[in-house]
Amino acid sequence: MNLTRRSKPEITEEKLLDRDYSCGNWPRDSFIYKFQTIGGTAGGSSGAPTLLSNGRIVGQFVGWCGDNQDDRCDYSNYIVDGSLSAYFTSIATYINSETPPPDVPAIGSKHTGSWYYSEQSGHGFSIEVGESGDGTTLVVVYWYTYDSTGNPVFLIGSGNPDGNGVEIELTAQYGMIYGEFDPATVQRPGAGVANFTFSDANNGTFEYIPSGWTISNFGHSNIEMPITKLFDVSHPDP
Repeated sequence: MNLTRRSKPEITEEKLLDRDYSCGNWPRDSFIYKFQTIGGTAGGSSGAPTLLSNGRIVGQFVGWCGDNQDDRCDYSNYIVDGSLSAYFTSIATYINSETPPPDVPAIGSKHTGSWYYSEQSGHGFSIEVGESGDGTTLVVVYWYTYDSTGNPVFLIGSGNPDGNGVEIELTAQYGMIYGEFDPATVQRPGAGVANFTFSDANNGTFEYIPSGWTISNFGHSNIEMPITKLFDVSHPDP
């Protein structure tokens, strides 16, 4: 089956994967697996729709699956979409409805604080929201987590919010010697993409798509989880 995607940086053409294959936390009954035939899908495309030839949307982009995920034009990677049929009932009230969706506040200083998932206490996020030098809103995220063998890992990134969501390009930090603290020794490989979506000032969701580097070095895989604010920082509205 031929499919079309509208995403960054261009329209791509894809074909449905017809063999039984899945990866990460993306089961085949809820996700669509495809491979690219024309074009490429770059970072920043989260949520981009996949369409049939008649223009109907059948899925939205989630991430990549394969051995060379850092190369978005490597056609040996698979493209993964959330299947619209799997989550349609949760969004049906917002489609062709006379009832407007609830007013979700945009990301602001009220989201600054410590965040975590209560069922996975032991790792979590420090999120800071402020104003960058050019006057735009900037979100800085510090993720305190672990590799697949239990060693502590520290990932950091920043991004500009869009409404109640923000995409963060993460980097890992290693190489600096304690006591010397030479900035030239710090290595900062790309660590993947984090997407935060907030329903209010105290609740949200977190999605993580690791980079090839963090898959190889940390054993990371795709995850998605709800998050709540653990510790609030005093702030003026908004």
